[in-house]
Amino acid sequence: MSTAPQAKQRCASDRRALSAATSPPSRIPMGSRLKMMKTFWDATQNSLYFFDRDLRLIDLNPKALKRTKTKKSSAVGRHILEFFPSLEGSEHYRKCQEIPRTGKPFSVKEVASSHDGGPVFSIYAFRVNGGVGLIASDESLSCRVKSELKMTIERLENLSAHNLALREEESRRIAREIHDEMSPLLTTLKMDLFWLLAKAGNGVPPPPAVHKRIAEMTDLIDRSIESIRKVCSELRPALLDNLGLFDAIEWQVQESQKRYPVRCRLSIDCNGTRFDPDLSLCIFRVFQEGYTNILRHARATKVSVSLRNVLSGKAVVLKIRDNGRGIRPEEVADPKSFGLIGMRERLRPYKGRMSVRGTPDKGTTLTISIPAPAKSSQNGQR
Repeated sequence: MSTAPQAKQRCASDRRALSAATSPPSRIPMGSRLKMMKTFWDATQNSLYFFDRDLRLIDLNPKALKRTKTKKSSAVGRHILEFFPSLEGSEHYRKCQEIPRTGKPFSVKEVASSHDGGPVFSIYAFRVNGGVGLIASDESLSCRVKSELKMTIERLENLSAHNLALREEESRRIAREIHDEMSPLLTTLKMDLFWLLAKAGNGVPPPPAVHKRIAEMTDLIDRSIESIRKVCSELRPALLDNLGLFDAIEWQVQESQKRYPVRCRLSIDCNGTRFDPDLSLCIFRVFQEGYTNILRHARATKVSVSLRNVLSGKAVVLKIRDNGRGIRPEEVADPKSFGLIGMRERLRPYKGRMSVRGTPDKGTTLTISIPAPAKSSQNGQR
């Protein structure tokens, strides 16, 4: 079976061969030209039709006859619409009618040979002997492949969205369990250490070594509690659920500046827009990924982040700009740039668009645009 590119190559090859055979070259004898024409007529894998000025069939090659599933005597004299009924009433049919007068050829892709799901052809029509010649290349396999590919892509996209939702729900559950289980246990352990410290000497101050060891253990518990809070926040920031998107973005910027010497200017102007929880999570995760990539890889000293409504509130735009090394085009197109791929996957269910533009040694600008939903429910506003 042939693929779509091979079918297109055959159609183009047949056009050239037919042109060579029907043109009057001075150096090829008539007998040789007729033999060439007969060989081409019988051997081509495309369907060839010749119609008169009224678009009624004069002749067709064996391949076309095989597709009509009838005798040649029954096919001759039939109108072109009987072979390609989907042309009726179309601009392409009007062009077919004009070919005998204008001589202007044309091509069209994916013309159905019937109204009930029959074979699909791409056709090339041209003037010949005062009538119309037509080359039809079967595109049925190509159409099936494209349809199956489209369905496969949709399934993969749905699976990706489902996996993202599952991952976020799992992160939420793990963060809640760690916070609810570990924090109380460590707090209780810290209180027990204070109790031991008070009881260690039966009213007499404990030895310095005991006091020092308990103080070290207390400090270790404090650091463990802080680590747990940090892990829980990275898994699922409580601010995102409790106070909304804008406060979560501010928190992320403040936390990042504690670890990275990068100045950040944050501007949020959404005119009181309220985002539902899923959209808020999408915007926050995209911001988090883009901002973190800058801190880790851009070698920037300044970052500006803006989140605002545009187009009279019909879209929300997140823009992150830095003054770092500037991302290269090959990095943007790299199939292993999983951070960028993940951001695009998060945006896809919301019909969001993302552009990444880098200038060498001057920085990178990441722009995210998402159509604003008509109705929202989450407290994203200040």
